[in-house]
Amino acid sequence: MITSIELLNKLFIHFNVLVFRVKDKNLCSSKFLYYALSQDSFFDHMMAGANGTKMPRGNKDEILNFEISLPPLETQQKIASILSAYDDLIENNRRQIKLLEEAAQRLYEEWFVDLRFPGHENVKVIDGVPEGWEKKSMEEIADYLNGFAFKPSDWGTIGRPIIKIKELNEGITKNTPRNTGEDIPSKYYISSGDLIFSWSATLTAKIWDAEDGILNQHLFKVTPHAGIAREYLLQSILYTLKEFQNLTTGSTMKHIQRGKLSQVFVKVPADEIMKRYNKSVDNIREKILSSNHMVTFLQEARDRLLPKLMSGEIKV
Repeated sequence: MITSIELLNKLFIHFNVLVFRVKDKNLCSSKFLYYALSQDSFFDHMMAGANGTKMPRGNKDEILNFEISLPPLETQQKIASILSAYDDLIENNRRQIKLLEEAAQRLYEEWFVDLRFPGHENVKVIDGVPEGWEKKSMEEIADYLNGFAFKPSDWGTIGRPIIKIKELNEGITKNTPRNTGEDIPSKYYISSGDLIFSWSATLTAKIWDAEDGILNQHLFKVTPHAGIAREYLLQSILYTLKEFQNLTTGSTMKHIQRGKLSQVFVKVPADEIMKRYNKSVDNIREKILSSNHMVTFLQEARDRLLPKLMSGEIKV
């Protein structure tokens, strides 16, 4: 066993940041050190010596006394190579997701902002709205259900994950609180494929693609009205976020008042165009959801493998 301080060449400290650099590359692989410090055991070690409640601060000396088991350099490199292969696949899927998301956004803007939808050449546009279309507020095209008002005592370690703004942005983690849902109305349950709109703090929207959970307050579960495609609704929210941002209130935590939903408008196409759009973009969304599920699968597989490789339980 060797402590992390013995592996360091230089330690740069800037407020709350520690930068680790390998002292002897013949003794330790930089990538191996990275994965060694990615373990839950290292996080637990840091938090065990942390001070403060609102923003825990680790003890530098204690952090640097974390012990790492160093196998031969060749073994370290093999371990790092195995784990890097998972990370490469995760990154490739994330790049694919980004490209697909951009494609979905471009198609929305082309059809519903630039009005270059199929057959647009033969459709009259009156006051910026194509003939047969309607201008409707965001409130008129969907139902918005605010999440359940959980109390801290409702947060547990078993049951369904509680989907907060953090989970919307980062996904489900080991620190995500859970609740059995026994006393929570089913209308607050979230399943993969549901549309969620964060109306407080960071304004954003996404199609939920992770484990089924329960929605927390400050998030809307958005259900499109009849004739409104889910993807159209998602892209409409994303496109109008700047308008919503200008309508937010609050000094410390900006949020959208529910009444503001009636002040933001979009162009709702004729049924045939809505159906054609949904058919065109639905395939893109399915690919995005599939890639997101693959990322989750790869992350879980890597995280299960990591401690077993580091402990030598799995030989390479």
